[in-house]
Amino acid sequence: MSRRNQMIVMAALLIILASLLNGCASKAPSPIQDTAKQEQAIMEKFTKMIEDQNSTAAQVVQYIDANHSAVSKENAVVMASGLEQKQKAGLPDIEKRFADDEALQAALARAHQKSGSTDYTNAVEDTAVKERLAAAKNSGYKIETAEGMYYPVIDYEMYKKYQSNLTPDFAAYIDIMAVESQQPPAKDAALRISWDELIKRTLAQERYLAQYPDSPKTTEIKMLLNKYAMFALYGTNNTPLFDYDTKQMAAEAKKGYLETAWDDKNGVFSKTMRQYVTVLKKNDESLTRQVREFQNQSSQEITMAMNRYYVAGFDDAAQFEAVFTRLQGLVAVGNKESVADYILYPLNVYSQGVPTTYTSREELLKSYDTVFTAIVKEALAKQKVNETFVNYKGVMAGSGEIWFTQSDDLKYRYGILAINK
Repeated sequence: MSRRNQMIVMAALLIILASLLNGCASKAPSPIQDTAKQEQAIMEKFTKMIEDQNSTAAQVVQYIDANHSAVSKENAVVMASGLEQKQKAGLPDIEKRFADDEALQAALARAHQKSGSTDYTNAVEDTAVKERLAAAKNSGYKIETAEGMYYPVIDYEMYKKYQSNLTPDFAAYIDIMAVESQQPPAKDAALRISWDELIKRTLAQERYLAQYPDSPKTTEIKMLLNKYAMFALYGTNNTPLFDYDTKQMAAEAKKGYLETAWDDKNGVFSKTMRQYVTVLKKNDESLTRQVREFQNQSSQEITMAMNRYYVAGFDDAAQFEAVFTRLQGLVAVGNKESVADYILYPLNVYSQGVPTTYTSREELLKSYDTVFTAIVKEALAKQKVNETFVNYKGVMAGSGEIWFTQSDDLKYRYGILAINK
């Protein structure tokens, strides 16, 4: 074979070999595909964990610790939000167990007295109590005390380990909430922060609402700002804005209020405070009838602005929205047992205006599919919680297919009152 023919054969073999290699390479999954599949698997397992009523907050914390850096910022927010709701859902039970445990309360009181520092829980000597405290910490709670009782609260400082992989709005939310959990503004009906710090926090909350108006955490921040606005208008029972005897404004508060450049553009709170300062000046910073009228009118206006469900008598807008969103998910996946827990019995179900009453979850579960019809499910699935119709009767989903209300017995419990199928 001539040299020219040898070169032609070699070139042809190289082309064939390259084609085979490219074919093999195209069959192998790319790193991007692998990452997407891994993230999907992580989130599917997380969703199952959150929906499982037997899973614990400690297990969720452990799972997020191991996986939050392997998912997108948006999914990391889903994880953090899921943990927060898990903690909130479990808080009433753990609070009750803490309150009912006399040995635990006594052990914490001894440790607090002995230590005299904020780290008094480390001074607990009782082994069983230590284990309880460790379990609470692993679940993302910390211990607070007020009126002689010790109780758990969510430790938002713990969330900071996730901040680098969270969206900017959620990371900013964690900053605000961490300040709250590290140093609560009030205890035992007294302010535990200075008036200057109170102003600083309210302005930070207002900036958040202006910067992230579409964040899913705006409702929580609005409820927080509403609480601080009441502090700013009135003070507290043991730290009143105006002296009970002299009716004069607290000197530190007066200085802070008068020196702050309240700007209407910042939001309803700053606008109210600018007006408040004007009224105060006219009344020599003392509690007169005019000042009292301004306080009462403004407190209602701010509450209505911060809580869109105020007319329905809902005390905690954030808690209601969390219940609404969770119920949407439970109905969508057909988790009948859990859905039944969100009904405020007796439940009235109307069909062509004729009511059928279900007095217990057992009764409802027997007729679940005839109550939660395709029309009812679709109405709930398509309804955006921040676009619901609200009146004095409650909150409506769809065109009246579902009505929500607040329990008469439990202040912060929300659920379904009536269904029109």
